[in-house]
Amino acid sequence: MADPTLHGLVSVLEGVPDFQQLCEELQRGQHAPGHQPLGLELLGAARPYVVAALAQRMDRPIVVLTARPEVAIQFQEQMRLFLSDPGSVWNYPDPGALPYERAPWSVDRVQRRLAVLTELTRGETKPVIITSARAVLHPTLPRDLFERNVRTHEVGKTVSLKFLLASWYAMGYTSTNIVSEPGQFSHRGGILDIFPTNRATPVRIELWGDDIDSIRTFDPLSQRSIENLKRVTIPPATEALLPRSAETIAERLRALDCTACMDAVQAEFAEDIRRIAEGERFEGVEFFMPYLYEQMGSLFDYLPADALLLVDDWTALEVNVEEIETQALQRRNDMIERGELPARYEQALFTWDDLRDWFSQRPPVVLGYGAGESYGLGDLFSAGQKYGGRLQEAIRAIRTQQGEATQVLLTRQAERMAELLRDEGVVAANVVRGLTQPPLPGALTMLNGALNEGFQIKETSEGRPLHLITDAELFGWSRVASRRPMRPRKRPTTESFFAEIKEGDFVVHTEHGIGLFRGLVQREVAGVTREYLELEYGQGDKLYVPVHQADRVARYVGPSDQEPTIHRLGTADWETARRRAQKAVEEIADELLELYAARATVRGHAYSEDTPWQAEMEASFPYAETEDQLRTINEVKTDMEN
Repeated sequence: MADPTLHGLVSVLEGVPDFQQLCEELQRGQHAPGHQPLGLELLGAARPYVVAALAQRMDRPIVVLTARPEVAIQFQEQMRLFLSDPGSVWNYPDPGALPYERAPWSVDRVQRRLAVLTELTRGETKPVIITSARAVLHPTLPRDLFERNVRTHEVGKTVSLKFLLASWYAMGYTSTNIVSEPGQFSHRGGILDIFPTNRATPVRIELWGDDIDSIRTFDPLSQRSIENLKRVTIPPATEALLPRSAETIAERLRALDCTACMDAVQAEFAEDIRRIAEGERFEGVEFFMPYLYEQMGSLFDYLPADALLLVDDWTALEVNVEEIETQALQRRNDMIERGELPARYEQALFTWDDLRDWFSQRPPVVLGYGAGESYGLGDLFSAGQKYGGRLQEAIRAIRTQQGEATQVLLTRQAERMAELLRDEGVVAANVVRGLTQPPLPGALTMLNGALNEGFQIKETSEGRPLHLITDAELFGWSRVASRRPMRPRKRPTTESFFAEIKEGDFVVHTEHGIGLFRGLVQREVAGVTREYLELEYGQGDKLYVPVHQADRVARYVGPSDQEPTIHRLGTADWETARRRAQKAVEEIADELLELYAARATVRGHAYSEDTPWQAEMEASFPYAETEDQLRTINEVKTDMEN
């Protein structure tokens, strides 16, 4: 069940004099370079609420720096409940790879990082960015290089097709036949498809001669148009852009002393340096980030002058940064000792000293504890009383506080609690869908949803306290928080591949068709030994797929137990089979259209709308549903009720 909005509570805090004074001081710029960090000393539960109020009141970009990635995700989920536009909250994650690890960065995480950088450089909105220590310690591309590689295309503008395609390639986009994931583009005559890294769907640009005739987003699966656009901004597709001076970078890398490295490592370095010198992109090039740019960029370089920097907890941040630095240094020393890394390889992460330098130029406001100067806004908040499942005691307390305190009850058991409260004579114990306006002073408002924890404001502008009561106070448990944002797509991993496929199974390669999986083998290419998936095709043809491309191979699932026909490499067999399958799908679609047209003329049975018991059952589900699950649930209900 989707969580309701609590946006109406933000106005309550905006009317509190202490909060108004804080905003005025920040607006006047009294917290300027050279000042000590200012500490608010807030309860953890109240921090997302206060940040939401700051975002609404101050109308400027805000960055919240947490100690750990899971804290950042949880902070983002909680804060969205208090905003009128939940989409204005962004997550800037770490790239997923360990420092000095020769592995490609996560496609999903790089997409989210680049989307944040694009939003900041555009300057058209006032985003709230939630990030972690590990994320900001990982460098990114310099801001000036990023801005030089951003392209904006508008309907009616004249473009050079050759220059357009060349610029997309230079920006890190890969040419494919069909666009299916961020970082890809395709070209078919006057139709150009590109999947920008700052968008959830790809974009189709149609040319009329040299003029842009139309721009629209589309569904990559159905190819159906979604929305017409007047213009589109396309950022770089990678944080590891190879500049024109690639030979200079290669020379710096050749100067590294690799004599103490293993032979295979030396060969791999030589091959990668050759690729860089020739301007060739390859997976894992982010490993060479310290050498790609004269000065690596950071998230702080992208912040506008009026951006407000907030630190969740100063002590936790300092301890965690020290832990990250220690682990990275230990990993670097171990790799050098094992002969996997040159002895004088450049530092791959920023350090606590770098953070202190950034903080000296932009002193942060610390939401929690550990700052040098205390503002004391935290005195306004207190933790709610814990009942631990003693519902009768909780009901008596709620009834006693009626008229004296403004109470908001947010629980997965809202219908059940409403019934119990009505039985005890509590006035207005009804459940509302959302709180878009401030609650009535002294009233009880009930909503079906979840927060990790509630809090109390000791006194509002109305002269009454505000109590936000959640399941954590009522029952002693809180919502199971997701450790990462919900995403509609998930890139298959090598581990998941071997979990479902064993030697001798039939598999399907996206480009070559059906073959037999013969296991994992090692092969030496250009002096470098790598692991490959060995696939066998018709007449003994062999295909060796690098393990990092395992997502292109899937287990064959047929309509029956009969063994499929194995295709031959270099023939049109696979393409012919795909065309036949497409034709069969179209025929099935036609039959379904006829079926649904016939069903539309038949009188059906309409089920009743949800009852309180149904709502209570749904509310008791202890996990956060994904966007797809929520949409499917609503679609099924709508279909059954009509």
